[in-house]
Amino acid sequence: MVNVAFRPSYTFWEEQGYTWQYGYINVTKNEKEIPLTEFAMDDVLADDKFSTFAESFVTFEDKGDFNVSSGKKELSSLKIDMVNIIPPGSNSFISGNNPTNLGILADVREAEPVTTHHLEFNYTNSTDMPVMSAFSTHLADKIRSELKTLAKNYDTVQSVTEKRGMNGHDTTTFNIDEACPVEVIIRQVNISVSVS
Repeated sequence: MVNVAFRPSYTFWEEQGYTWQYGYINVTKNEKEIPLTEFAMDDVLADDKFSTFAESFVTFEDKGDFNVSSGKKELSSLKIDMVNIIPPGSNSFISGNNPTNLGILADVREAEPVTTHHLEFNYTNSTDMPVMSAFSTHLADKIRSELKTLAKNYDTVQSVTEKRGMNGHDTTTFNIDEACPVEVIIRQVNISVSVS
């Protein structure tokens, strides 16, 4: 995710700064930081709030009909929306005495539809920090839950399998009857954060 910090330097004002990450603000002074409001990292990690935030990064929209000749409810199309937050590039900070702007730009890209009977979702469960581990776990759980719901709702979904990989690299595979392939559209929302 993206961390934004304001740290005063060479100023006659009180050396008080601010950081923003995961939706809450800390007030900083030297190496100390405390939450600006009652909302803190414990609230971020609380399952009822953080899971909702993490799960919003991927959504599924499905369409299908009952096929009278085959006697099956067939999945015909699947649209997947995914959010990707892009941190600043090598210029991750800016200095000066003028006002500074935090810029957030959303770029939506929709891929051409693909007809397939096999999808793989590969993801890394980050374990470096508790917040990253919790975020990736909630996101993976959302993907698995959505795919299992599709398997229950459509007769042409053959299987949803999970494979645990090395160092947290996991794969969830979604298999559809080869006789009834599905049209898949992936729409990616890239949110880039910058400072100017």
